[in-house]
Amino acid sequence: MTISRIDKLQWTTILVIAVNFLPTMGCVPGGFTPYPDCVPGPTIKSISPQAVTAGSPDFALQVTGKDFHSYSFLTINGHGRTTMIGGEHELSALIEQADIAQPGTAQIVVITPPPKDSCGGGISNPATLRIAQ
Repeated sequence: MTISRIDKLQWTTILVIAVNFLPTMGCVPGGFTPYPDCVPGPTIKSISPQAVTAGSPDFALQVTGKDFHSYSFLTINGHGRTTMIGGEHELSALIEQADIAQPGTAQIVVITPPPKDSCGGGISNPATLRIAQ
């Protein structure tokens, strides 16, 4: 068996190919993603609390699910809220008093925009926050 060394010119060629070619690959079949360009859409499994009282003060809503990313954000009735990502499976968002001023329900959705010039992202399944009187 012969072991060859890769010289400086060969490493330079490999680096040039990687820098110029890999970013254009986007989603590569077979599950290999050179960059996190192909991100799946988020999924909500649960929210906590599931119910609040109308007119309550601002609070942090905890959301568990999957495929949350650093650029994912939560919406309540279509309005984006300040969101903190706790990892791929959890996030929290500040729900404002105005969001829960009236009794009824509020629709919670997590949105992951697609990364620039790439594929993926999406809108989660909705979760319902009950607002009691």
